[in-house]
Amino acid sequence: MLSVVFVKSPYNIINLVYPNRFKPWEFKRVPMNYWTVEIGIEAIKWLFEVKLRWSESDIKEKLSRNIFLENGLNGMLQGCFEQFYKKAIRSAYPDLEG
Repeated sequence: MLSVVFVKSPYNIINLVYPNRFKPWEFKRVPMNYWTVEIGIEAIKWLFEVKLRWSESDIKEKLSRNIFLENGLNGMLQGCFEQFYKKAIRSAYPDLEG
């Protein structure tokens, strides 16, 4: 059933039971080749605006690579932003200086 109905994706099952309650990157693993720059930007904005509820000044003051590691987004950094967390932030918040 997992292979046919849910395309081998545990996330699809969870999303069926709890529609739009979770993002794929909230789980330990995402599918192979999941990350695109657009999805990475969405994940970055979700992390800072929804999960952490940081303001732009919080981002400027508290930002570190560890924030991404602690929140399971290291694969996103690798897949989309060549492991550079500052490049990721500039992509999501191009007007943010600091």
